[in-house]
Amino acid sequence: MRRGFLNSKKVKAVPLYPEPAEKIPVIPKGLQGEEHYRTDPHDGRRNIKIPYGSSGKENLPEKYKGPQTVYKALHTDLEHETDSTNIVYTTLPEQFIGVPEHSDGHTQCMLMGATKAQIVGSRRYLTQPIPKVASAIVVIKNASEGAGLGMFAERDIKFGERILAERPLLMHPAVYLYTPGAAGVDEYTFEQHMAIMRHETEIGLEFALRRMSDENQAVYKALSNAHKEDGSGPLFGIFRTNALGIDIDELTDTTSAPNVPRIYSIIVKDGSRINHSCTPNVCQKFSMASFSNQIFAIRDIKAGEEILYPYCDPFLPVADRREKLAPYGFTCTCRACSAATPESDKFRQTCKENIARYQRIYDVALGLRQGNDDIRKKVLGPAAAMRDRMMEEGLGGMYEEFVDVTVLLHKAYTKLAVQEEAKGLQRFLKFWALLQGA
Repeated sequence: MRRGFLNSKKVKAVPLYPEPAEKIPVIPKGLQGEEHYRTDPHDGRRNIKIPYGSSGKENLPEKYKGPQTVYKALHTDLEHETDSTNIVYTTLPEQFIGVPEHSDGHTQCMLMGATKAQIVGSRRYLTQPIPKVASAIVVIKNASEGAGLGMFAERDIKFGERILAERPLLMHPAVYLYTPGAAGVDEYTFEQHMAIMRHETEIGLEFALRRMSDENQAVYKALSNAHKEDGSGPLFGIFRTNALGIDIDELTDTTSAPNVPRIYSIIVKDGSRINHSCTPNVCQKFSMASFSNQIFAIRDIKAGEEILYPYCDPFLPVADRREKLAPYGFTCTCRACSAATPESDKFRQTCKENIARYQRIYDVALGLRQGNDDIRKKVLGPAAAMRDRMMEEGLGGMYEEFVDVTVLLHKAYTKLAVQEEAKGLQRFLKFWALLQGA
């Protein structure tokens, strides 16, 4: 296939769909054991445990005959575009031969057909260009020993400052889609299913990369790969190492069709060089308006300081965080991990329920004659102490719990006419409001 054919004016931005092969069990026997899954304690999602390290290696089953996929080129204006059973290889924003490339670049996407319709049909999609960021803010260079490359502040960076905005190289379902094949599918072990998944995902990524420019292919292949020993192909290993999650429903303010993934992963160029810490100094925000991934400072950052972002949920206890980080091949030594105690673990795990309790007390107090006293004694003191502790533990920034306790405190200070304290929280709330429209 010659380069550019799929982007020609004649066929528009042609998507490619796999047709389902012979029907197979929804959950084959080898994938049914509860030991193969974990439930995220923070968001309740049930995720499969993908093997890593040398334990992940397994050959393909003898009966496996390769991907059960047939590709077809179709026009984007056909009804197949919204079919939830079709997988679409497409370019966003759309790109056509004879038309200049989008000034902010393009993302190669592997999407469910319904997801593409959900994105391009959203009133939020592509309503503004990617914000310009001064090139002198950060630099990518060697980090500490064993950490590879990292991102560092070239100058002092203020709280709330946007330090990076870039269009993703790739967008792909966070749930790995593959067809284990009808023949003998219930004879496959869990490890064999994982071998098929790795194999077929690698093939899909190869196809997506062939649609990229030579420059973007080289950028992708130069990213870190922490999965060289577990049977993952080179492209899938890079994907597993660098993927950032985004929620399509949240970003488009719509609801995904039944059985269509709402969580996708993106791969970005410069943002992939940000190393991990459970006490980060930046947060990530994906903007549907500019179809870009953006990084903001969540506190003042000094020149020369490394830019750090969490690879796992920082509200998990330290043992769970270490388990989540194990596939990356390092042990986090940030202050939240090195100084962790059973008490600090409990604090992280109970933040959400304690904030909800303070909110209930506040709501009840609004209707009481002595309500202001209750707010002052039962809400302000403990909620302010919790917010301070969250900042000490590195749980500030844009985490839902931190936003919730800040909003509650601002309401309480305003209700009690404590103007100076309320004003002090305005800076954070304005930044939070800015991110919602980023």
